[in-house]
Amino acid sequence: MTDRSRLPSGGPRRASQRRARPAAAKAPVEIEVPWHPGNRVRWRDRAGTYRYDVGDGEHVEIVIAERVYRVRRTELRSGVKGRRLPEDARAYLDIAGVRGTAVSRIG
Repeated sequence: MTDRSRLPSGGPRRASQRRARPAAAKAPVEIEVPWHPGNRVRWRDRAGTYRYDVGDGEHVEIVIAERVYRVRRTELRSGVKGRRLPEDARAYLDIAGVRGTAVSRIG
């Protein structure tokens, strides 16, 4: 018996359906938060303060207990539970059309 793909009901596929490729999965939308020096951040369940962007587009420096850490920007979270995003980030979300979803709150 050959390994032909069948429909979920068990019936055979039509000739035009046999070579069809499954739809590609959509990549999740990533929204970059505009961090500013002095902002409170969380990284790996530790509270700290944002220093600056290193400039490579991927890493930032934060201060936790008087130590400086270079971490990935995507690993940072807002340092205050339930705090809303800064106004410039909310404006960006309005433009992107995703405000009012779960993405508009960080915590």
